[in-house]
Amino acid sequence: MVTDGLCQPFTNFNMSQITQIHAHEALAFIDVNGGEIRLAELPQTIANAFGAHTRFNACSAQGMDAHQLTQFFIERSKIVEKDGCVYLNHANVCSH
Repeated sequence: MVTDGLCQPFTNFNMSQITQIHAHEALAFIDVNGGEIRLAELPQTIANAFGAHTRFNACSAQGMDAHQLTQFFIERSKIVEKDGCVYLNHANVCSH
């Protein structure tokens, strides 16, 4: 256990603190903020916007954190990078 006084024990966490939302919420966030977010900053930006413990669900993947969600979006071409910034790729976003 850390005893330097800088870190506190992580004992008050429980699973009910984890929020589950659909990945489309993050895509909508990216769409609204398109061109203002750098790809390298996207996972942290998503975590800041939705909460560090939030998990994202999609039709084909569940329980993703912000880093996994970013990779999911890249692999499925849901987002594109232009001049270092992230934009929503509307052609690859399902509408359900």
